[in-house]
Amino acid sequence: MAPNTGTTSADRPPAPTRLLKRVTTVPFLVTAGVLAVLLVAYTLAGFFLLPRLVAKYVPRYVQEHLERRAELGEVRVNPWLFTVEIKHFRLQEAESIDGTKALFDGTSLIGARR
Repeated sequence: MAPNTGTTSADRPPAPTRLLKRVTTVPFLVTAGVLAVLLVAYTLAGFFLLPRLVAKYVPRYVQEHLERRAELGEVRVNPWLFTVEIKHFRLQEAESIDGTKALFDGTSLIGARR
């Protein structure tokens, strides 16, 4: 049998009151606020900033490291599903005679899932 601590269930406040007291403490509110800000920042960066960065830096990276020309159409990123969609991706040789020889001409790349 458990030892008697001297408190009864009548001495404790009801459960909703205890929960309200815990949720309204300063450390809990600060932690919840920081998590909310991080969640919003991750969402905004993933949907708006990352597609612009991909469209800007992928052609530059391909030019410098592969010595080819890359053209990108619309770039869409979903940070919640970890997907990247690139429409009208075209990879060409850097120094072609007529400029039309394509190494890869994909109308749409969908996926890049983990």
